[in-house]
Amino acid sequence: MQRLIIPLLAALSAAALSAAASAAAAGAAQPACAIRPAAEPALTRLRAALAHGRFVTYQPTALTVSDGRIRGADAASIRADLSVLRPRFDSLVTYDAIHGAEEIPAIAAALRFRALIIGVWNPLDEAELRAAGDAVRRYPDLVVGLSLGNELLFAARSDPGALGSLIARLHAQLPQAPLSVSEPFHIYYRETAAPLLGQLDFLLANVHPVFQPWFRDADDGASAQFVANVVDKLAAVHCGP
Repeated sequence: MQRLIIPLLAALSAAALSAAASAAAAGAAQPACAIRPAAEPALTRLRAALAHGRFVTYQPTALTVSDGRIRGADAASIRADLSVLRPRFDSLVTYDAIHGAEEIPAIAAALRFRALIIGVWNPLDEAELRAAGDAVRRYPDLVVGLSLGNELLFAARSDPGALGSLIARLHAQLPQAPLSVSEPFHIYYRETAAPLLGQLDFLLANVHPVFQPWFRDADDGASAQFVANVVDKLAAVHCGP
């Protein structure tokens, strides 16, 4: 049965990616590129971390939300979390820049993490943007980028125009900081996303075979190959890391 499943998965993946690539090709012949010399030092460190390091997404275990009330994480719990992660990972992607996450850059630097991408959960929250910007300025050798929101386009909580305006503003305020948005990979193939792609310094594409029902019975090799295929196709629409 497995011999039948894997070719079918490959065919489904190829068909989906071929359709997406065709749509991307129709929208733009060349990959979108954001050329910003001020951000190049951080991008160089990001490329090195991607090539030679190991990233993990991190949310403080002490951070809780109950009945709409947020209880932030404390520095001691964050240090305990990161001390557990550090032997296996040297780079972090966070989801939030406040609610205790303000402590993450200092602790990560002390534990000698090599790279940190700071997530800004609500990029319309000025307090969170200020916290992220402060970390960029205080830890220039650690922070390699900011991720604005999480699947805002996919959830229809924003649109490319609004995100593009925000990114243009932050480029002016934090020229040294590479900026991106986190979306399911197929969002980047849409023709309407092309102008936004031209403003992103790097891509944070979500590619999760584990959540797709047609990968349920597949082996790890098929899932890994799907991710590799997606990354290859994304290179046709964006030239950044």
